[in-house]
Order: sequence, then structure tokens, then C-alpha cells
Amino acid sequence: MIPTLAVQDRIMVNRWVYHLHAPHRGDVVVFHAPPKASEEPMDFIKRVVGLPGETISVVPDTVYMDGKPLVPIALASEAKSTHDGLLVPDDAKVDVRPDRVIVNDQTVLMVSRTGNTGRLGRTLIVDGRVARSLQPGEGARFRPVRLAADGIHGCGTVACLTRQARLVVVRGHRLSLRRGHVCVNGRPLAEDYPLEAPRYAMAPIHLTDGHYFVLGDNRNNSKDSHFWGALNGGRIVGRADAIYWPPRRATWLGEKRRVMTAGF
Repeated sequence: MIPTLAVQDRIMVNRWVYHLHAPHRGDVVVFHAPPKASEEPMDFIKRVVGLPGETISVVPDTVYMDGKPLVPIALASEAKSTHDGLLVPDDAKVDVRPDRVIVNDQTVLMVSRTGNTGRLGRTLIVDGRVARSLQPGEGARFRPVRLAADGIHGCGTVACLTRQARLVVVRGHRLSLRRGHVCVNGRPLAEDYPLEAPRYAMAPIHLTDGHYFVLGDNRNNSKDSHFWGALNGGRIVGRADAIYWPPRRATWLGEKRRVMTAGF
């Protein structure tokens, strides 16, 4: 639940409120973890995102080229293959610029006029400019971008290097990033508290009566409903209303419930 909650925060849990009404979207709830979430009995804390009767899906961060989707950004821990998109480590720093995508300070995707690249001595050349220097004794192989293998909707070249991360060069003019988001009944949900936008895709899941969809605010490092499924409301213990310790972090959590609205 980072950044809403920190390790060792102590919280006040209202165990009676759901005797008066059902959970609301945006509530931070404490619940007994379902068997798929934990083999050992324990309590989890997550935020209610989807309500009974709704259909929830997740759209990942996506790189666009010239206004069209090029490739989704996918967590390497959740992807089954490179076909799922541009794979990045779970804690990766991703920087999308108009001419390149940089992951953990290394360029992994570039846009160029031709989409071609080649080798000159110990350097890779893209559109007549040096794109990357090769390490001593390092080789490079080149092949066309393939949707089935790379998950990239574009034409260009993949430079497969011996020791460095591969470099994908696509033909186009400008890259941009469209942030990932949760959809409720096909419409984006406006949220302002997650640590970062989701870097995983989730097919639509319909919530039956008495079931809720809960997510951690630390979206890309949270074992939540996108990982183990809908939460049976009967497992909910109560609503987390406030942090009371340590004193410097004391705050009410209820204010967050008012910032979640579907973009209807």
C-alpha cells in the first residue's frame, strides 16, 4: 500500500461500519487473505476498486508512436514471453522520451526515420549517428521487428547484442507514453494515489454478488486481486480509517475515498 501506508504504520480499523453499509469504492479494507493469496492465515490490507456487479480490467502503461499504440510496458515477472510487450524489471525506472525509451539508464527502444541500424567497427549506427558502443569482443545480430516475437506494432530492426540488452529501432517520428489505468465497465477510473501506473494487463473480470476487486496502491509490487482474483466480502474484517502511529504520519485515510471516480 505504499505510499499510502508505510512499513510499521499502525492503523485504526473500524470493524462495525460494514454492518451499516457495504464497502465503498476507495475504502482501505483489512481482510483475511484468501487461500490463493497466502497459504498461511494472515490479514491483508488493500483498497477497494471494483464493486459487485461491475466488470474490471487493467490497461498497462503503453508507448505510442505518432499517436498510435506501439508496445505495452510489461512487468518481466508477470509476462509469459516478449510477445507481451516491452519487458521491464518490477522496480525499473522507465523514461519515455520523444526519440527513445530508457530503462534503468539504458536505451532499449529508439524511433528513427528509417527504422534501420547497422554496425560500424565497435559502434551501432542509427540514421548515421552512434546509438551504442559495443564492449570489447562483443558481437551483434540484426533481424526485423516481429509482432509475434516482440509484441511491437511497428516496422524496424532488432539489434541482439552479446552481453547488453537488445536494442529495438522502429520507423517513425515521435514516441509518447500513455499511462496505464484501471477500467470499470470499460471506462477509466481516475486515481491520484497509486505509487505508479500499472505495467501489467488484466482481461476483464466480472464481479458477482458479494465480491470486490481490491488493489494495493503500490500497483506493480502488490499481490492483490489482479494476482489471485476477486475478494469474497465475507472475508473483510473492517475499514482502515486512520494511521495513529508513528505520530509524524498520523492522518485520516477516509479522505482518499473521495478521489476515486470513474471517467463517465
